[in-house]
Amino acid sequence: MSKEYQSAVRLCEVLYDLCGVLLDDTKLYLIENRVGGLMREMGFKTYDQLADAAKRSDAASIRDSLVDALTTNETYFFRDQQIFAGLSNHLVRQIEQDARKSGVRPKLRIWSAASSTGQEIYSVLFTLANAIDSLDAWDITLLATDVSPAAVAQARAGTYADHEVTRGLPVALRDKFMTQTKSGWQVLPQWRNRITFAQHNLINDLSGGTRFDVILCRNVTIYFDAKTRKRVFEKLTQRMLPDGYLFVGGSETLLDLGDAYKPYRLGSAVCYRPQLHEPVSPPAVAPTAGLGLSGSKLFSQFKG
Repeated sequence: MSKEYQSAVRLCEVLYDLCGVLLDDTKLYLIENRVGGLMREMGFKTYDQLADAAKRSDAASIRDSLVDALTTNETYFFRDQQIFAGLSNHLVRQIEQDARKSGVRPKLRIWSAASSTGQEIYSVLFTLANAIDSLDAWDITLLATDVSPAAVAQARAGTYADHEVTRGLPVALRDKFMTQTKSGWQVLPQWRNRITFAQHNLINDLSGGTRFDVILCRNVTIYFDAKTRKRVFEKLTQRMLPDGYLFVGGSETLLDLGDAYKPYRLGSAVCYRPQLHEPVSPPAVAPTAGLGLSGSKLFSQFKG
């Protein structure tokens, strides 16, 4: 086993601790393809040097750069359209009906937990805006988080190139919610400001704050090993209301996680619902020493 190979394996272990993404022997080529240039740009001669630097407590910028280089931000507007139809045609209508019966203000909490560059959470917002007569008449919380700081920055800015906008976004919605810029399109500020954007690592503890009616965590745990994947969904369970809805990617399933979730159809969309009968307090889980990304106090800013 060559020294360079051992060095690359060690960097893979650091990346696993950072964000849970597992690179086995068959994917070591990704280290050179995605991280090799970054390593040289930062002035490191070996992967060992980069790994040592990333583990320092004062090296948040290096860890962020590694995560940005490694993560895949493949997304587009209204990906899996049946999900958004289920939200507008079924969940919104049920909440409206319940609110009329109880006389209380309609309330909805939605978290896009692997939001990438933001197309998912904007698709949710556009869906709600079209389905609800007045968003201001509702108590709505929309949260979008991602492990990649660069992806979060683009999502917060709401800026997209022409090819990103034409991929999945109907022209009528584009013209209603966006404005054209020199380089493409941007979501209008009155819509961007309805969403809270933040960097958050799903493998870190989610302490305090809001429980959500809907969590979307799609096409991200396919990069995790079984142990990390199970831990992530356990944490998501702790942040969901007992009658909440969890949406995962089209190629993902939770059927191997036992009785924690039960498949459910919201219209034509398949989701999962936690089998919880009373709130469960999250366990005290410390993030990996020196490698935790921001977000552990994120949820405390929202009220339940």
